[in-house]
Amino acid sequence: MREHRIRRLRSAFRRPVDASAVDDLRFIRQTMERSAAFTAVPGWGMFAVGATALPAAWLASHYAFDLRWLEIWICEAVLAISLAIVAIQSKAVRRGLPWTSGPGRKVALSLVPPVAAAAILTVPLFRANLGSVLPGMWMLLYGVGVRLIASQ
Repeated sequence: MREHRIRRLRSAFRRPVDASAVDDLRFIRQTMERSAAFTAVPGWGMFAVGATALPAAWLASHYAFDLRWLEIWICEAVLAISLAIVAIQSKAVRRGLPWTSGPGRKVALSLVPPVAAAAILTVPLFRANLGSVLPGMWMLLYGVGVRLIASQ
């Protein structure tokens, strides 16, 4: 009885494998390897980005939504974006992948539209003396970008 089962198993392994099934398995394996290899969002890099906001907030708190306040936050935005790009590039280099790979590109394409909208809306709101609504609008649009990243 046992020999019969062993013969059946051996004959099953000798059957030719469908080429499309092999291609499907290869595609699934490559997709899983790519998704696990680079998540694009470096934890310590984003911690550093958040940490730079603390001194900026302290400094900006001395000014009441005037031009100096706006200058401080524009400088902080440039610093934060620069740090984020460096952190993402560093993580990609450590993983041996281009930083414009799938996940990196998704992060950029998810964050650029909300950040651009925030930059464009800042000018008319500031000119209309509505500087007090800028932090809320910036956080709202940043949240939209993060939500877009999470939904992908």
